[in-house]
Amino acid sequence: MNYQTYEEIFERITQLPATRSETIIVNVNSYENYMNLVNNFLDTKQVQLSDYVKGDQYPDLLRCYAELEESKNTTLVYGFSQHMMMISEKERRKILSNILHNIQLSTNQLHRVIFLFYQMQNVLVQKIDDDLRLNERIFLLNDVPSNPTGKVIFVSNTVEIESSNYERIFHDYNQYLREVESNPAKDITVVTQFTHDPYSERRIQVTLIPSAYKYLVVKKQFPQSISESVGTADNWQTLVKDTKGVTSVTTYFSSIFKDKISISLLGEWNDLESPQKKWYAWLHMKLLSLKNINDIDQTSCFEEYLPYVLSLSNSVDAFIHEYYFGILKISPNEPCYQKYYSERKKGLKYLNNNLTLSEYCEVVSHYGEEMIYYLTDTSDYEKKLILEWISGKSSFDPETSGLIELIYPDLWIYLKEYSVPLDIPDSDLYTKYFQAYKEQKVQNRLDPLFCEKVNTIANGVERERPYYRLSTREAAFEKLDIQNTPVYFIDCLGAEYLSFIEAFCDKNGLSCSVQLVIARVPTETEYNTEFRNKNGVDLTEMRELDQLKHKGIETCSGDNPNLPYYLIKELDILQKYLYSILQTLQRNQKVVIVTDHGSSRLCVLSKQSCNSDFSYDGDANNAKRRYCENMVGDISNPYLLRDGKYSVWANYNQFTVRGAPPKWELHGGATIEEVVIPLIEISKDITKIKLICKTHEIKLKVDQSPIIEFVTIPKCQSVVLIVEKETYPCNTSDNGSEWACTLPKDIKTGTYTAIVRTNEKNVGELSFSITKGLKKKSFDL
Repeated sequence: MNYQTYEEIFERITQLPATRSETIIVNVNSYENYMNLVNNFLDTKQVQLSDYVKGDQYPDLLRCYAELEESKNTTLVYGFSQHMMMISEKERRKILSNILHNIQLSTNQLHRVIFLFYQMQNVLVQKIDDDLRLNERIFLLNDVPSNPTGKVIFVSNTVEIESSNYERIFHDYNQYLREVESNPAKDITVVTQFTHDPYSERRIQVTLIPSAYKYLVVKKQFPQSISESVGTADNWQTLVKDTKGVTSVTTYFSSIFKDKISISLLGEWNDLESPQKKWYAWLHMKLLSLKNINDIDQTSCFEEYLPYVLSLSNSVDAFIHEYYFGILKISPNEPCYQKYYSERKKGLKYLNNNLTLSEYCEVVSHYGEEMIYYLTDTSDYEKKLILEWISGKSSFDPETSGLIELIYPDLWIYLKEYSVPLDIPDSDLYTKYFQAYKEQKVQNRLDPLFCEKVNTIANGVERERPYYRLSTREAAFEKLDIQNTPVYFIDCLGAEYLSFIEAFCDKNGLSCSVQLVIARVPTETEYNTEFRNKNGVDLTEMRELDQLKHKGIETCSGDNPNLPYYLIKELDILQKYLYSILQTLQRNQKVVIVTDHGSSRLCVLSKQSCNSDFSYDGDANNAKRRYCENMVGDISNPYLLRDGKYSVWANYNQFTVRGAPPKWELHGGATIEEVVIPLIEISKDITKIKLICKTHEIKLKVDQSPIIEFVTIPKCQSVVLIVEKETYPCNTSDNGSEWACTLPKDIKTGTYTAIVRTNEKNVGELSFSITKGLKKKSFDL
């Protein structure tokens, strides 16, 4: 029977006397009227169905029915409709049948048992249509359902969740029913076993959460586009626990990672203390790459290679693997290759996963000529492959040099030409010689033409070989101002490293002044340490470079044992030395680097590369490979340099001695790479060199070249002037302060600005003018 107002239906069920004991059903649609009925029956016996629910079970309906049959007074029963909304149509029909037909009430005192239903009107109308007699026992209030049934979420009891400040969590079906009995419009989240039977006939929308992952999707705004399979059950469960009290996963990640963007997270990868934290970082990067956070400027936050790798990976392990291998899917000809390569290279420094790296290198090693495009200098594994690739090249053409610059910058800097200062005798010879030496060392081959050049230089009359025009190390060292100056003795520091040292100084804002000097022969440490005995020298000795050249490094299985893999370590050692010196310069204005001798890789290679065997089995005491002492007999050889009691090879010949042949490098001889060594001063504030021009106006004189004179403060080792794009050497009259530069006779009058350069660096400009002088007088009559 339909009623239009709450008052009408309340009067009908309470005021009119019962003609028999009976069960009736009253349905209301609004939460307000539901609570009115509950409150208006406070003085009457009330039965809640939740009282018949034990833990996480459905209610014991038979026990409830039995106790209702024993009732003797009017009783209000509620909770049935909330339970019936959860079950199938068949079960609902059965409950309605029991309520209306099978409960046998006591007749000792006529009374009603009133079942309060909430928003079950459609079900009840259908019941009345099936049996019109029920119109007298089913009462429907036509109120507006202003408050719908609440949102219900059932979370599997395998998921561990707790209440927080913004959400209360209920456990078991008992608590669920008790809560909705008191407020059927309430949103409620319940931990229960009833998450695997989604009845399609339910009268209420229930969100079922069978796993921790699904809980995060429903309650913590986690995107379903990232599948559950990307983490273990434990991963997801831990994330649920950690996000307690946080509204979303992204909010939580932003908090623990302090709003870092993806590339920053990658930079901290090895500092993440647990696999779970790494998984969080990976998930956060996935979320960022999906661009689901609207308040981030995506164009500024996302690199390109990282989202590409994230799109390929469905786990942390796959992410690591794809970060290494993903580049192999990109051709060097594709527009994105260069950017992908550069970004990947930065990330590899942070990942440092040796197992995956070893697997990657094994694959790339079979790429032949193309493998160079997929190598970096972030690991020794790859550097070895780079050296193997270079050894197969016939020359350092521009393309090869360009690839080396991109892929292994330190090696490219080492190979870069060092322009020996013009004021050093035979500067062009040394510039070309050391460049050719370095290229052959890296390519691991000796050019026969270069070998001939070495023989030509060695085949000179005593004291006429070009390096004898250089100052000795002892004489040059004596002239240095080393008061309060730290001195570093780097054993076996050849001139081959000057381009590397110069580049380091440029990068760190340092001034590098170099003298090329000659060591004593034999070029062994024991004959070249006179600087150790100088009073007042604050000397730090660094011997690791020399030890490496003697012993090399262990090579991996399958490597070519003849390749100079030790060069990788050489550059690492040198860089370590230079950073140590940089630290010293924080406390000092200047440091000096001195060395004992150089060393030769090509001397080792000569036994394999030269057509003739120049080995000499002479009659000598204390014979070494590169020299011997007290030779017996008058042995004449144009390549054998005599110095006191020592006979020293000035080319790549070797004395035959016992023991295994040399494998890495040799010294003791008198080739340019062994005997010509650098003496280096490194100081701060190169940009503060002061220039004073002494000849602002130069008058042209007949048959004389104009000369510009200037002063540098502090002193410089060597200086050139660049005027109208032409370079002119300068000469000093006082070892580095007073300078003069001769300009061409045919220079035109006018105003000029000259660029002053020292050690390949611009340090300032000089302005001067060329004016007309006296004309040549004519004595013609």
